[in-house]
Amino acid sequence: QDVAYALRDYAGNVDADPQQLEQAQGRLAELERLHRKYGPDLLEHLHKVRRELDSIGLTETKKDELQIRLAALKKEYAEAASLLSGKRRAASKSLESAVERELK
Repeated sequence: QDVAYALRDYAGNVDADPQQLEQAQGRLAELERLHRKYGPDLLEHLHKVRRELDSIGLTETKKDELQIRLAALKKEYAEAASLLSGKRRAASKSLESAVERELK
């Protein structure tokens, strides 16, 4: 709660651009909401959540590997989609010719 008051006091004395001020006020509101929800156990809850995240095992290296794999899959998808579009265009021309022949 002291931190919230200190931040509010600091925000009132700082000449910041409106976007930074809005960000700071949003963060302050979120901190106050968390404080109401968890009370004095807020820091313990933070540590608990961090331990849970650590136990998931998604290290920065693994995250980077997954992002690289995702980029490769997106590229592969785009290539396959382009190939499929080309085949559809070719097939539509054949279909168009066949329909025209049937209509004559």
